[in-house]
Amino acid sequence: MVQSKLESEMITFGAAMSACGKDGQWEHALHLFNTMAQNVVELDSIVCNALISTLGKGMEWKLALCLFDVMIQKKVELTTVSFVAAISACEKVGRWEKALQLLRSMALSMVRSDAISFSAALSAFQKSSEWQTALRLFHAMTGSNVEPTTITFNALMSACGAGHTWENALQLFSDMAHRRIERSFITLGAGISACGKDGQWEHALHLFNTMAQNVVELDSIVCNALISTLGKGMEWKLALCLFDVMIQKKVELTTVSFVAAISACEKVGRWEKALQLLRSMALSMVRSDAISFSAALSAFQKSSEWQTALRLFHAMTGSNVEPTTITFNALMSACGAGHTWENALQLFSDMAHRRIERSFITLGAGISACG
Repeated sequence: MVQSKLESEMITFGAAMSACGKDGQWEHALHLFNTMAQNVVELDSIVCNALISTLGKGMEWKLALCLFDVMIQKKVELTTVSFVAAISACEKVGRWEKALQLLRSMALSMVRSDAISFSAALSAFQKSSEWQTALRLFHAMTGSNVEPTTITFNALMSACGAGHTWENALQLFSDMAHRRIERSFITLGAGISACGKDGQWEHALHLFNTMAQNVVELDSIVCNALISTLGKGMEWKLALCLFDVMIQKKVELTTVSFVAAISACEKVGRWEKALQLLRSMALSMVRSDAISFSAALSAFQKSSEWQTALRLFHAMTGSNVEPTTITFNALMSACGAGHTWENALQLFSDMAHRRIERSFITLGAGISACG
């Protein structure tokens, strides 16, 4: 009877922690755990797993690993869920070395590694440049007869993108078709981003067209990634065409969508189009932020329209949007292009009054304006 009551309490605590975890309330989850620990002798695997997961979601990876070590010391049963929770905590903050270490520990603990644990570890590489290590891990996974999933490939393609190896990302995209693994919009976004980082807009466009033949609805994230890639490739007209398609197909337009389109115009100095897009943001009920204003201002850097740029700057500050170093750099360059060195120096001075950091680019813009 006592054992049954204890198990019931453990399940209750586990459920409460999971509820906290879903809202990122790791402090409350930790308080619950401490309350429970004062009243029971033995720790429970389910409860510990729930707390590790919650701490991971709260980016508290060190606390998560401390609790994982406590489980080992107290000889609490370590399950696949325990390892996945700990690996995921490391993945959230890009600690791929720790994630790999935990994955190796699974074999030593006689706990079978599955697709979820491998995918969680691979996800830790998404923002690192260790794409070769990620590929070796992938081959170790398939060599262990563990079938990769869509999530596995998404993570690996992102790692290849971060490592600027777009060819590997495209090869993985192709491999998914051969393995008959579903390719999602996230997969497509990872492929397009990988191509975009190396200016391979033709390949990015090919990927998009390949997927467009098989899906009915377009996805905002994928479209944003492709617009950004086209912009980096100076293909501003294609970028704006895709932006128009998003409007026609009623794909959600976000701040990222507008910034990507504005940046595409900025790269080729099409300040009129950049301004037009910025005005469209208000009409679309999408809030303009410092990034979108700065992107538009950057379009003026090689034009002689310094007065229009200054008006845009005043509209920005009048909208209670705080300018950044990038904002001032772009505006000073515009003043320099318009041969108004006095305005450039005034802006340089204003940055000090606003306590905005002045970079070497800022200094370069000021010197060029005077030169």
